[in-house]
Amino acid sequence: MKQIRDALEAQEPEDEAEGSEKLEQREELLEELMDIVSSLDQARDLHKIGGLPPLLGLLRCRHPSLRWRAAEVIATCCANNPPVQQWFFEGGILPLLIDLTSDEDRTCRTKVGSGRSQ
Repeated sequence: MKQIRDALEAQEPEDEAEGSEKLEQREELLEELMDIVSSLDQARDLHKIGGLPPLLGLLRCRHPSLRWRAAEVIATCCANNPPVQQWFFEGGILPLLIDLTSDEDRTCRTKVGSGRSQ
């Protein structure tokens, strides 16, 4: 999880050719993280290693595919997990989620509005 966190914290590439490859890598990392945090203990561990801020940051990124995947990971972390819900709340998630409800990307709006369903 630490390696995934570190990779997700990386700056978005400015070069468009490099950007496409890096975007795909970050999408794959979020998919992998999704599998990991489906366990309640792993979702708590994500907080312990400082993994919440990168996810919150991705809710503001310019790539819709990263925004909705981050929202999906967050929803999975928070499901039936009050301590994690509290940590995200304290991290300022509510304004970010509210912004995503009017996102230009339909998938982002759907992921925020209805959790994991699409």
